[in-house]
Amino acid sequence: LRECRRLDPKNARGLGFLALLKSATEDAKMRNADFAMLLAKEAFELEDTAGSRVALASALAESGKFDEAVLHAQKAVAKASPSQA
Repeated sequence: LRECRRLDPKNARGLGFLALLKSATEDAKMRNADFAMLLAKEAFELEDTAGSRVALASALAESGKFDEAVLHAQKAVAKASPSQA
């Protein structure tokens, strides 16, 4: 995924996946809240999608910003809802 970022820095989906990996992995050595936040913000700025909001919510939660995380998670669910399409 890092190679994806290097090769295509405007790939919102790749940035979001890497943000999720860095914020939600079980391996504490791999987690990095600051890097996850950077990646998630980049993904969100490129595309406001359910996926980019989930990545941002995960990074915010890993950073201890739970109220903001809940807000973005709720917006992700709304975006993903078929009634919102």
